[in-house]
Amino acid sequence: MEELVLYGTLAAAGASGPRNPQKMKSGQQNHNNSSIVVCDLHSGTPYQTFKNVSLPRGSTLQAVHATSDRVFSVQHNSSVLLVYHWGRDSAVQTIVLPEKLAVVKVSPSGNWLIGGAQTGRIYIWEVMSGNLVAVREKHYQEVTVIEFGRDDDSFVFTGSKDSTVLGWRLYDLVNSGECQPVYSWNKVHSLEITGVRLGYGLRNVYTSSLDNTLRCWDLERNELVSTYILPEKIKAIAMDPSERAVYAGLINGDIIIVNRYKLNPTTGMVEGPKGNNEKVTLTYQDNSDILLTRPDSDTKASVTCLDISFDGTVLAAGYSDGQAYTWDITTKQVLRKLAPQKEAVSSIQIVSRSRKVIPGGIKLTGNNSNMLAKKKNDTSAEIFKLPIFKRILDEKEIENHNVWVKLADAPKQEVDDLAQVKVKMAKFLHEPRFIASAKVSKSNVAALTGRVKELEAQLQRAKDLKQAKEMM
Repeated sequence: MEELVLYGTLAAAGASGPRNPQKMKSGQQNHNNSSIVVCDLHSGTPYQTFKNVSLPRGSTLQAVHATSDRVFSVQHNSSVLLVYHWGRDSAVQTIVLPEKLAVVKVSPSGNWLIGGAQTGRIYIWEVMSGNLVAVREKHYQEVTVIEFGRDDDSFVFTGSKDSTVLGWRLYDLVNSGECQPVYSWNKVHSLEITGVRLGYGLRNVYTSSLDNTLRCWDLERNELVSTYILPEKIKAIAMDPSERAVYAGLINGDIIIVNRYKLNPTTGMVEGPKGNNEKVTLTYQDNSDILLTRPDSDTKASVTCLDISFDGTVLAAGYSDGQAYTWDITTKQVLRKLAPQKEAVSSIQIVSRSRKVIPGGIKLTGNNSNMLAKKKNDTSAEIFKLPIFKRILDEKEIENHNVWVKLADAPKQEVDDLAQVKVKMAKFLHEPRFIASAKVSKSNVAALTGRVKELEAQLQRAKDLKQAKEMM
């Protein structure tokens, strides 16, 4: 496995999307200065660049979402979704959408893709069938964030410019009929929602807003546990996998570490949040130990996006001036300055994936949306195109429920030492010289049979003798 950091930049000022997206072919998008750059998380070595991207200009943090085999990207001024494959610089598919999306997110299982529109609508597609299974209208302004739990698909949370955060049970979302969110927090934050993070086990949810507050919610009791008031507007948040801390990127370029557990100097005990909407105000005074500041701190660039590695040791941050950095959380020092971009970094994500990369030079052929595309004369390199995403709700299509799945070939497992010994032994036993040596004559068989009978008689005499002694 390897860890990659993927970050996308905004579309250049004045850039426009395709006038007629229906006529666009895969790999033939408009050219502009926007791109999606991939680097090795630990070395900073450039890995790949996805070209012909035009990400939305605005406050959205999730215009790009990467999985282990694909990268999805919504576009600026066009209602299309570009689908990239690792190892390919150009998009392998261009999917036309019902309207322009601002946010896109794939569920942890990879079965569902959820898009948030600028109108506030939420679209849910089943990835392998392409069916549009639901459209929900509960937000009044643009959707800014969509977040699943780290380990399952059961719940999804959405945030919006209308300052509301809604928590949905995915089962309710994808089933027809009227659907109400399980959680609705619409009178707590006063400005646009900039971040939502869920912990393992879906116990706590963290939300941030431009109103300078970071809030922690207890899902089991559906109540507000803590409110952290920060000195500047919060543009993005990331959460430690163990929920020891939340990292808040501010509009002035600083990153504040909000520690959830603190040492009580009086008792010497580590204490967690007190609950009951405990309010904690964080300031710059005497808090240098919770602050991550860029080396060029005189540059007035806002933090735009954050993400953290799976082990919680490396933090990746993107900025409004096109810079991207990785930080060592333990030492609070910059690890790498990633390749700078011309426009603001709008989305950043740390991805763990296999080192096996699909070879380049793969050409897509055929008009069938479910056609397997492969390199000429090479059956080992295959790409499975996703079905065309439906733009309207179609009950018949949902009932038919045709799901296209590419089954992988049986893995070629390495033979261990014991297996190798068994194979060699089997080959030896079937060799002619061994079979010849194992053959015996009839006389030998008779001799062996007589010897066996003699031994059986001796054994019977011994049993009789033992029985006689016991009776005496």
